[in-house]
Amino acid sequence: MKKFLLIMLSVFLLASLASCGGNKTGVDDTKPSGNEAVSGEVSTTELSAEAFTDATIKGILAKLPPEELGLTHNLNEYVFKASVVTFNGEKSCKAAAHYMSAEPEAFFYIVGTVCYKYDAAENKYYRIDDKKSVEVKAEVVEPTTSAEDTTSYTTRTKDDVDDENTKVLRARYANYDLSVVGLPKPITEYTFQATASSATAVNGERVYIIYLLENGAYTDFVFAVDANGNDYYYDPAADQYKKLS
Repeated sequence: MKKFLLIMLSVFLLASLASCGGNKTGVDDTKPSGNEAVSGEVSTTELSAEAFTDATIKGILAKLPPEELGLTHNLNEYVFKASVVTFNGEKSCKAAAHYMSAEPEAFFYIVGTVCYKYDAAENKYYRIDDKKSVEVKAEVVEPTTSAEDTTSYTTRTKDDVDDENTKVLRARYANYDLSVVGLPKPITEYTFQATASSATAVNGERVYIIYLLENGAYTDFVFAVDANGNDYYYDPAADQYKKLS
């Protein structure tokens, strides 16, 4: 996935999955590391492994609480390999999370708009929602394959993701009059860190937070984007996210 936010911003224009996860207002002072906040939807009537790209899978998982995913690293740092399996009688996408290894760290199952995770230690399946994971009974049938899997993976670091974000967002925000934000320097002087952290904008939309950095340090300026591809900025005086125009 060579274009994190290019994918993020374009996929946002597509129909998104039902949103999950708690909302918040204001800025998170802990400045979490970036996660992709993309969204996607794949028809289960024509389900194929090719339909579920690395970006699509991350877009689905980014809408779920990170603590429920149970991953040991940032979502961006994984490469997801998709395969088609039968989950409780339904065709589904099995998403294997690879982190700097040919061996997957975790498995997720995407059935329509519902996500499940497999706990190998307990040999149990859990449905993930916006509040907690619920254990479910599952019968998974995987197709038999005779060919050896020779797929190779290129691990992308958080710095790679942030660099790609910066290229896309500099061009994107150049289309706005940013005087309302009060930036002391041109937008090209900053870098960006997009996250899966969310907030509620003044218009009630759920938005995903994008931090603005200068020379690697967080600034007081924060942007955001909603699932429809609309851009926002954070107004600290009002403690609100407002739409850019």
